Amino acid sequence: MQSETINIKNMKRIITGIAIVVLSVSYCLAQGTAGLIGENDKKILNHLDLSFTAGTTGLGFDLAAPIGNIVQIRAGYSIMPHFKYNMDFGIQVGDDPATSQTKFEKLSGMLTQLTGNKVDNHVTMEGRPRYYNFSLLIDVFPFKNNKHWHFTGGFFVGPSKVADAINSIGDMQSLMGVNIYNNIYDKVYRGEPLIKWNENDIYLDPAYEDKILSYGRMGIHVGDFNKDIYADVNGQSTLIHKKGDPYMMEPGEDGMVSADATANSFKPYIGFGYGGRLIKNNDKYKISFDCGVMFWGGKPDVITHDGVNLTQDLDNIWGDLDNYVKFAKKVTVFPELNLRISRTIF
Repeated sequence: MQSETINIKNMKRIITGIAIVVLSVSYCLAQGTAGLIGENDKKILNHLDLSFTAGTTGLGFDLAAPIGNIVQIRAGYSIMPHFKYNMDFGIQVGDDPATSQTKFEKLSGMLTQLTGNKVDNHVTMEGRPRYYNFSLLIDVFPFKNNKHWHFTGGFFVGPSKVADAINSIGDMQSLMGVNIYNNIYDKVYRGEPLIKWNENDIYLDPAYEDKILSYGRMGIHVGDFNKDIYADVNGQSTLIHKKGDPYMMEPGEDGMVSADATANSFKPYIGFGYGGRLIKNNDKYKISFDCGVMFWGGKPDVITHDGVNLTQDLDNIWGDLDNYVKFAKKVTVFPELNLRISRTIF
């Protein structure tokens, strides 16, 4: 109940804020254009329309007011409903996919004993849209004897993150097992003790150390690097991945794997629309369709929790993720197709 109350309060604030923006900007534009459209024009701020919208920008609403015979201003808010789409990945041991399954089967028993849970060699990442925008648009009705058609210009503004993906809750135990194994591998590789016990260094049996070193690290083989990757190590630019090396995504310190899709927060818009009465002989209710494009200022980036940009750094991306990344590379503009149902408030 408390969260519902908070959401209602926030929605009231949004509606109030948008109404203030519409009226304020409309008044300023009306004052500035009074000499052009006539100071006695009765269609300046003579009514306010509330519209509910649905389409490619999500669900939302806007408020619109006229500032002359042929111009109206709209301000609104839209949000994409939350839903999930699953992407499945396999946990790989070492750099060779052909031997990975055999190696994992040999290690899975040890990992289960260490974690107390069964460790699976598949991980599911759940992709989710995180897309909402505020908009400020100007509609122009250029045809004197036909007020159905309008052309629109303006902008949308929202958060830079438009979608994300994170591992499912059920896979956390498997990812914890991956982190434990990689920690063991690193200590064996560096010749360090596994633990200190009563000031004594505890090492693995040398035979097990040799096996672990021969197996390699664990991770999720997402794709292959399409260029050399450098990083700042102790103040120097150091090659950390060669072109063609597999990108093995490993869990972060929190035992999670994730990725964020980001785009420009400010997105200019141009489009057109067609509208008319929703109910015959009733001007209070209207229906209209809008079609146009938002300019994203370049293709979105898809960046993992460890800083790899999937749209720029990788080729041969595995599974369904490849389709999403290819789509992201092509989306420099976002299509808008929206239905608006309006009612005149006053």
